[in-house]
Amino acid sequence: MVLATITWRWVGLKPLVLQTNQSSTSTSLTLAITPRFLLSLAMAGLNPLSNYGFNAPLQNFIAYMKPPMAKKPFAPGLVYFHIPLPEFASFGASNFTGVRQEGISSASINSGFFNTTMVEAGEVKAVFIGHDHLNDFCGQMTGIQLCYADGFRYHAYGKARWSRRARVVLASLKKTDEGDWGAVKSIKAWKPLDDEHLTAIDGQVLWSKHLTPKL
Repeated sequence: MVLATITWRWVGLKPLVLQTNQSSTSTSLTLAITPRFLLSLAMAGLNPLSNYGFNAPLQNFIAYMKPPMAKKPFAPGLVYFHIPLPEFASFGASNFTGVRQEGISSASINSGFFNTTMVEAGEVKAVFIGHDHLNDFCGQMTGIQLCYADGFRYHAYGKARWSRRARVVLASLKKTDEGDWGAVKSIKAWKPLDDEHLTAIDGQVLWSKHLTPKL
């Protein structure tokens, strides 16, 4: 039985959008979750706002979060891009899950993308980034989980005796009274290590309709 159809949409330097529509019946149902994939293109010479460092292309996301996207029914948003935001440097060892073993390689100027775009949008519940291969932490700020997607490639730099890992994200859906898949009830994540047992560590509930977000 097919539970979802997937549509990829490329919008130039704007986000790559993955839309999912349930199709267990002939009727296409409501979008359950909204992943967005953004490109950091500064290193490719395509940066129109060089003062903002790596994350200049993310400014295109500001316009893209306006209608018609805002007209859709609410679906929790997950945002993926490569370079960390400056806000990732705000966490201390006591308020994140995971480890921080190197500095945060964010842009030199804070464009305000986190507060003026993602927080104000209201739908974004988690952000996943990379670049700093020795960091794998996840912490919450203003109701949004800021997470490293973790270093798992063996042809990139790592740390001796520190297992490669990847962050797995699982969205659980409600069942409607009619037996169809409904809205998202929770988003969970964990990290399987590349060891003999694929050991799972740092299980977290990133978002739930029943949890009050931290400010």
